[in-house]
Amino acid sequence: MPVELLKIKADRFAESLTEIRENYIRGGVTLIEDYALPADLVELDIRIVEDTGGDYDNFLKKARQREFDKDLSNWPDHILKYYTDERAEAERIRAAMQLSQEHVREMFARLFPNLGEITSACSWRATITKDEDYHLDVYPDDRITLRAFYNFDTMDRVWGYGHSAFDLFDQVSASRDEIRGFLNSGITEKRFLNLLNERLPEVAPKEYRFPPRSLWFADSQKVAHQIKFGRRAAMFTYYAPLKTKARTGLQFNETAREHYRIALSPGAVLRRRLRSSIRQGRQRLKGAARGA
Repeated sequence: MPVELLKIKADRFAESLTEIRENYIRGGVTLIEDYALPADLVELDIRIVEDTGGDYDNFLKKARQREFDKDLSNWPDHILKYYTDERAEAERIRAAMQLSQEHVREMFARLFPNLGEITSACSWRATITKDEDYHLDVYPDDRITLRAFYNFDTMDRVWGYGHSAFDLFDQVSASRDEIRGFLNSGITEKRFLNLLNERLPEVAPKEYRFPPRSLWFADSQKVAHQIKFGRRAAMFTYYAPLKTKARTGLQFNETAREHYRIALSPGAVLRRRLRSSIRQGRQRLKGAARGA
């Protein structure tokens, strides 16, 4: 089924935890409208980074690959200078970002109280992005990855979305050989998601404009997405430990069940679905043969 966007008023977050949690797990998008973070990042008027090469891009890459900015006090001054020329303003920006990513981490802790320690690996963008490819993200498979996004720009952030990884295989072309190969080869999650990404140009996303101060929760490995236009935004990324028994579904206490449902990958779901589809096809063929 197509991905729908669930809208929640900011003052209804606490009473909507179950609804938001279930929408996140099944690959939906939940928008918390006009959400006020502890510090108003929009009012800080952080400078747009025009030169996207060199130190700034390398810094963002490192922040995505490891928990580089878990503690924003570790941010080097030569990175903050991209955002402002004023030392005092740089410290205000650093403090606002620190408060904001800790606040969203606590929101995830309320959504998923059984996950244990949740650590931060957030990325703060102040660059102009246009017309990126429609894609699914590929996460590390040794942990649970949680993601939310915040538009702290004065302009809308325009997203393309609308397709869940759980349903994409039914919508893009795939030969019987490819299906059989996926089922039999023990193909990695990364390779399978890349296969879906190669086929995503075959489908057209719908568009949504996230206004300033929009906060949205979306598992970007489960929901295909595209930045059509955006400037300043926070990519809130957090990691939680993934227990092996929870991942395989062998341990069925409440904590393990929640781990398993959050981390259940598109590849694992589609592997089951494809096996079921092939079994049903064989049964139909047998039924037709008996009736002939």
